[in-house]
Amino acid sequence: MDYKFIKTSFFIAICLLLGIIINDVIQIYILKKKNFATIEENKYLIERNKLLENEIHLLENNDSYIQLIARKKLGMIKEGEIVYKFLKK
Repeated sequence: MDYKFIKTSFFIAICLLLGIIINDVIQIYILKKKNFATIEENKYLIERNKLLENEIHLLENNDSYIQLIARKKLGMIKEGEIVYKFLKK
């Protein structure tokens, strides 16, 4: 009877250890996946930052760029210009 108890206890201990190991492997996989996603997002944000820094530089130092943005985004025109709008039928 004592041998059967030891055998059962050993089996339960092995099952618990396997459960812990499998859980740890799954957690590592999930964390690696999140880490990869974070690295990719960081790359995107670094590139976006560079573009925004370039646009800030242009806005601070380039009058023709400011005019271009004013025309495109705000629909502004210069004095004496005529705006033509074409209607689709």
